[in-house]
Amino acid sequence: REKAAKIEALIYTTPVKGGVLWGAKCLTLGALVMTLVTLNIGIGIGVQIVNGYFDFELLKYLSLYYYSAFPLLLFVVLIVFVQNLSDNKYVGLLVSMIVVMLFIFSSQFGLNHFMLRFANVPALQFSYFNGFGHYADAFNWYMLYWFGFSIIIGVLTVGMWQSSIQRTLLNRIQAVPKVINKAKFIFLFGIVVWIGSGAFIYHRTNVVGNYQNKQAKLAWQINYEKKYASLAHLPQPIIKSVKTAVDLLTSDGTYLVQGTYQIKNETNMPINQIWVSLDRAVNYFEIAIPGSKKHEQDKVFNQQFIQLNRPLAPNEETTMHFELKIVRDGFVPFNTENSLSHNGTYIELEKYVPQFGYDENLLTDNKAARKEANLPVMPKYAKADNNYHLIDLETTISTALDQQVVTVGTLQKSWVANQRRYFKFKTMQPINFMFALSSARYAVKKEKHKGIDLSIYYKKGQEFNLTMMMKGIKDAIDYCAANFGPYPLKQFVLAEIPQYRGAATAYPGVVFSAEKLNFLSNYTNPNQIDQAYAITAHEVAHQWWANKLNPANVAGGAMLTESLAKYTEAVLIEKAFGKMYLSKYFQLDNRIYFANRNPNEKEQAMTKVTDQGYVYYQKGGINMYAVKEAIGEKEFNSVLKKLIDNYESPNSKASTDDFIRLLNEVVPISQKRFVGDSFNQVVDYQINIKVLSSKLLEDGNYKINLQVNIGLNKQGVEKLVLPDMDVDIALFDKPKPEWDKRTKPIYLKKYRIKNLSTPLTVITSKKPTTVVVDPYCYLLDADLEDNLQEVILK
Repeated sequence: REKAAKIEALIYTTPVKGGVLWGAKCLTLGALVMTLVTLNIGIGIGVQIVNGYFDFELLKYLSLYYYSAFPLLLFVVLIVFVQNLSDNKYVGLLVSMIVVMLFIFSSQFGLNHFMLRFANVPALQFSYFNGFGHYADAFNWYMLYWFGFSIIIGVLTVGMWQSSIQRTLLNRIQAVPKVINKAKFIFLFGIVVWIGSGAFIYHRTNVVGNYQNKQAKLAWQINYEKKYASLAHLPQPIIKSVKTAVDLLTSDGTYLVQGTYQIKNETNMPINQIWVSLDRAVNYFEIAIPGSKKHEQDKVFNQQFIQLNRPLAPNEETTMHFELKIVRDGFVPFNTENSLSHNGTYIELEKYVPQFGYDENLLTDNKAARKEANLPVMPKYAKADNNYHLIDLETTISTALDQQVVTVGTLQKSWVANQRRYFKFKTMQPINFMFALSSARYAVKKEKHKGIDLSIYYKKGQEFNLTMMMKGIKDAIDYCAANFGPYPLKQFVLAEIPQYRGAATAYPGVVFSAEKLNFLSNYTNPNQIDQAYAITAHEVAHQWWANKLNPANVAGGAMLTESLAKYTEAVLIEKAFGKMYLSKYFQLDNRIYFANRNPNEKEQAMTKVTDQGYVYYQKGGINMYAVKEAIGEKEFNSVLKKLIDNYESPNSKASTDDFIRLLNEVVPISQKRFVGDSFNQVVDYQINIKVLSSKLLEDGNYKINLQVNIGLNKQGVEKLVLPDMDVDIALFDKPKPEWDKRTKPIYLKKYRIKNLSTPLTVITSKKPTTVVVDPYCYLLDADLEDNLQEVILK
C-alpha cells in the first residue's frame, strides 16, 4: 500500500525496524482472518436462532479460532513472505494467489502427503462423540510442523524486508545471513521444531501407517495381481467358527486381536498349503497352525503361505491361531469402516481378520492402468459361490472403563479388570461371516416386544428420535415376521456411531446407526420424511434381506438385498403414515434417481445391476413397490417368503433369476409386460394429464373429461414405446399446497392404458379441485409437475 500511495521512501527513512513492519502487516492480515472466522461463527449462531435452536455450545464455536483460524494465520506468514519477494504489489498478489492455490489444490496435481502441503491437514469432521477426535492429535502435530516452518520463513522475510538499501531481490537475499545471525536462536528454534515434528509425523505416517499416495496404491494393486493371480485356483479351507479377543487401546490409537479359527476343507481335494491374506491396514500379524511350516511373510502385501506337514483331507478340520495389531490414529488415512476413537469407535472387524486365498477386493478396476500393465479386463463377481458359509462366533472385547461395547451375538457377561471393562458375546446360531463392533460412552433405552429384547444404545442428550426409531424396529420386525418368516434371534440392538459411516449398516441382530441423520436431525415437521423411522425400518429389514437371504455373489445381487429392504421400508412408511406421506418419500427417491443417471454410462437393468447404487436403491424400491401394486401385496409377499424358504441356509443361495422365476408363477398375464419392464429392462415414463372439460351435471355429480398421456422411455429405443399397464387416476377436493399426510382422494381408480394418448371420462359425486395421474408417484418420471392439473368447473 505504501508503494501504491508513493510514500515508500518516507517509510524507508523511519527508524522502524523491518521486523516491526513485518509484524504489523501480519497482525493486520491476522485481524482479517479472525474477523472472517468471527463472522462465520455469527452466521452459525444466527442459523440456530432462526431455526429455534438455542443451545449454542459456545466452546465448540470458540474452538474454530484454533481449528479454522490457525492454519489461515500460518498462510498469512507465507503470503507476506511471497509478497515481499516482489518489487511490484500486483505481481506479488498474483504470485501469492498462485502459491496458495497450489498448496490448497495440490492433491489434484499428485501432491498428496500433508507434509508437502502447507498448513493443510486431513479433513476434520466433528462428532458429538469425540469432537474432532480422529484427527485432533494429528492436527496439533501438523500445526506444530508448519508453525516451525513459518518461523523460518518469518525470519527470512524480516531479513529480506524491502528498504532504501535493499531495493532489489538480490540485495535482500545478500542481507539474509546478517539477520539470521541476529535472530539465530529464533531461527534455530524454528528449524528444531520443523524437523523434529516432521520426523515424528513421517514415522507415524510413512513407517507405522504404511503411507501410499494414489500412484503408489495403484502400483501396489497391479503388482499384487501380477504376483498372485496365477495362484487364484489354489483350494482353500472354509471358516466354520471364530473366537476372538479384541483390546481397544483408544489412548494409543491401536487395537489388538487374538483369535482362533476352526477351518474345514470343503473341497473334493486335499489342501497342502494354506494361503492367508490380510488387509493393508493390519500393521502386524502372526499366524500359527498346528503341524505346519510357515513361509516368510510378504510384508508388502500382507500375505503368508503355510505348508501343512500332512495335507488337510476333504471334510477334515483343523484350527488356526492369529494375532493382529492395527494402528488407527490420525496419521493414517481415515477409514469409516475401521475407526478407533477415545469415544465412538466403530470397526467392521470381519474385513481385517485373516482371509484365505486370492483377494479380488485388492485389485484395481482402473481400465487404463490395467491396459498399460497388460492385465486382462477385470471381471465382476468372478467368485460365484452359491453356498452359505455360516460361522459360530464368540468374542471378548475390552475397552475403556467408562464405555460399553456393542457387537454381534448375545451378551454373556461383562466385568471389570485392570482398569478396563470386558464384554463377552456369543452367537446362539450360525451367522454369515459378519461381525462389527462399536464402543462408546452409551446410554441405553430398552423395551421388550413379543419376547424380543430391544435396545437402543445412544449418546446421552440425543434422545430426540428414539421413540420413532423404536417404533421402526417394532413395525419392521412385526411386518417381516408376519410376511417373510420369524425373526431368528431373541434380541435386537441399534447402536449409535459417529456420523462418518453413511446412514446405517446392518449386521445379524445389530444395526449401527449414524448420529447426524438418525439421532440429530429434526423430523417434527409433518411435511418432512422421518428418516430416523425410515432408515431404521430399512436396516431391520436387512435381517431378512441380507442375513436370512444372502444372495449369490453375482450381478443383480443387490436387488435381493437393498431393493427389497427399500421395498419393505416403503410399505412400512405407508402403513405408519399413509399413502400421501409415502408419495413424498417416492418423490424424493425419484429425484435422486434421475439426478444420478449418467447419460454417458449405460444403465444396468435391476436384475443385472452391479455398481449403480441409484438403480438398486432408489429405482429398486420404487419398482418393487410398483409391482406390488400391480399384482397385490399378499401375492407379492408370498413370492418373497417362498424366496427365503427356498434359498436360505442350508439351501443354495438365490440369484435374481430365481426371484423372477418365482414371481412369474403368480403374475397375471395382464401384468407380465409391466413386471418384465420393471426388472429386466431400463424403462422410465413420460406421464402427463390434461383436463379437456369439466362441469356440474344436473343430477349434482361432476363430469371431467381428461386426456392421459403416457409413453415409455426404453433404453436402446429412440421413440416412445406404447404402454400396456394400469395407472391410478385420482381426484382431490383440495389444491396441492393444502395437501398433508391425512389428505385422501375423493376419487381413485386404476385405468388400463394402452395408447400414448388416452381420453377418459370421470364422474364423481364430490366437487373436484385437482386431478392427478399416478398420485402416489411409484412410476419413474423425470417431470412430476405435469402429472397434476387444476379442475375448473363450468
